[in-house]
Amino acid sequence: MPGVNVPRRGKPPSGKPLLFLLGGLIALVGAGLVYFVFASREAPRAPSPRAASSEPLVPESLQPIPAPAERVVTAPSSPAPAATPSPAPVPEPPVVDLLAGDVPPELEVGRQVVERGGMIFSSRLKAVYEYGKTHPGDARPHLILGRDSMARGWLGFAADHYVRAVKEDPRAAGDPKMFDDLITVSAMKQYETRGTDAIRTIYGGAAVPKLERALADATAAGDAGRAELLSRLIADVAAPPNPTTPK
Repeated sequence: MPGVNVPRRGKPPSGKPLLFLLGGLIALVGAGLVYFVFASREAPRAPSPRAASSEPLVPESLQPIPAPAERVVTAPSSPAPAATPSPAPVPEPPVVDLLAGDVPPELEVGRQVVERGGMIFSSRLKAVYEYGKTHPGDARPHLILGRDSMARGWLGFAADHYVRAVKEDPRAAGDPKMFDDLITVSAMKQYETRGTDAIRTIYGGAAVPKLERALADATAAGDAGRAELLSRLIADVAAPPNPTTPK
């Protein structure tokens, strides 16, 4: 209308500032996300101790003490066994004639008789026997009785008297007639075991060497019968005695 001032409408406000603000905010948030992603890749989080092991966490003071490492002990090498030395040869008893020299009166007559190879009369024989009973440790009466038994042919008794003589006095093993008498006893079939046992008992470890030397002498002298007998005796004496064999 004329004369009336009508105010002019202004232009509506532009939306560009709002868009710029929204775009800046989006750019800022995007930059933060990118930084967070790269930072998380460069520094990964350490795993939790509980997640790293499925075993429960136990205080160190309650945990079992680990066993010490086993020590390997090497056993020292055993020395080689020493060679067993050969047994020393058993020496023969020295020759000792206990009936030589002076003897008691009770034995004198008997000694003279047996030295001649004779047989003692019964009265004198009883005196020798009684003397042996009352004089332990004296081999002489038993030596006299042994020789008397050989003269009578009582070969089993002779072997027994000789064993008793050595029991009373070990020096009697050196009697000059005893060994040959026992070989004679062993040669008889019925007294073989008795004679062999007497040789083994009286001479011990020296029996076989003594028989072997006697065998060598018999062989050198050409006595085939004695050599055969001694060879058998060597085998018998070397064998252990048989307690069940009758005498």
